[in-house]
Amino acid sequence: MKIHTITLTLLFASILVSCENHKKENTSEAVTIVGSEADNSIIADTNVLKVYVAADGTITESGTKITLAELDKKFQALKTAKGTVCYARANVESEPPAEAMSVVEAIVKYQLPIRFYTDNTFKVIAKLN
Repeated sequence: MKIHTITLTLLFASILVSCENHKKENTSEAVTIVGSEADNSIIADTNVLKVYVAADGTITESGTKITLAELDKKFQALKTAKGTVCYARANVESEPPAEAMSVVEAIVKYQLPIRFYTDNTFKVIAKLN
């Protein structure tokens, strides 16, 4: 159980570093946020995938159920389009389902910028410790 937590922490850290590097390299192509983070505005950029992993491992993209293979193809296209992933999962206080780990690994694989959210509404940005 601790190995999953450590692995997830390391994956998140590498994603954050990747995201920061992407911002530095592509400052003119950064995701546009309408309003401020304080008022929880939604992202206006069309090059965004909203990915949610339910407690039972079901993966959805913008509310539609999707397989890992389909999501991988979307991530590949998103990388080409220089897009961003909005990611959330159920029960963040508990161990993630295997599918959540697979989604994060795919995000890392394509070195996509990521923004973490607290739930599937994608309105509240998660605070990472």
